[in-house]
Amino acid sequence: MATTGFFNHRPHHLLFSSIILFVLPCIAYSIAEPEALLKLKESFKNVEALNSWTPDTTPCARNTQWAGLICANGIVTGLRLGGMGLAGEIDTKALAEIKGLRTMSFVNNNFSGPMPEFNTLGPVKGLYLSGNQFTGEISSNFFVNMESLRKLWLSDNKFTGNIPPSLATIPNLLELHLEDNGFSGSIPVINQSTLVSLNMSNNKLEGEVPASMLKFKASSFAGNAGLCGGNLGKECAKPEPPPVTSTTPNDTKNNGGNGSNSKGNGGSSKVVVRGVSSFGSGAGCSHRPVFREVEAERG
Repeated sequence: MATTGFFNHRPHHLLFSSIILFVLPCIAYSIAEPEALLKLKESFKNVEALNSWTPDTTPCARNTQWAGLICANGIVTGLRLGGMGLAGEIDTKALAEIKGLRTMSFVNNNFSGPMPEFNTLGPVKGLYLSGNQFTGEISSNFFVNMESLRKLWLSDNKFTGNIPPSLATIPNLLELHLEDNGFSGSIPVINQSTLVSLNMSNNKLEGEVPASMLKFKASSFAGNAGLCGGNLGKECAKPEPPPVTSTTPNDTKNNGGNGSNSKGNGGSSKVVVRGVSSFGSGAGCSHRPVFREVEAERG
């Protein structure tokens, strides 16, 4: 009977084990999120505005929600940290641990240095970095893996170099603001039909505005002395045609020969026809084609 009782209770133990397996990932997830946020805070300087971010509270609690967070169903979905006087670095590895994160705003702070590795955060839909001191070039393939991105604001920084052509790989880009930087070179072809807001003014761009951007006003490209075309009222200079290279030698004095030059009576002759030379003396001369211009003298 004891053996029977054991087997009668065994299914309950299995059921309990299954419940634990399903519950543990949820518990681990809820613990990781506040830890990731606190790690992010540690990478900042001047964090007085984030005093509510403490280990003894819950980020998305109804009555004690941390400053600058956007929450949905108890999960952090966005960071709204603009105008908080923050500086230092932005720990993108900590951001990657916030699995529900979709939008990030760090506008009007004092962050500096090269572009952080936001391209490791694939699901992000909105990235707002305007009004900081970010510098340097952004790699050409930076946005290749950011297919979910919809809104990108990099304006009023100190970025330089070419505009990354990988912006054209973002399938549903809605807003692109790059104004008031030091971007240079030509504008890459960015022809997403979804794009409704664009500003590239006050940079160092040059060349013709792509035809795919003609729907945007001239103000979107103002302050770039080297740009032309589009709605700018400035025609692009037509490229000069390449010089024509003649394949026929210059005419010289003729002595009655049919297009040939002669030297004295019965002298040597040279005829050049489109790069093929033939040599002869008299009416019965033999012809041997040579695929380059050769001068020959006969006594």
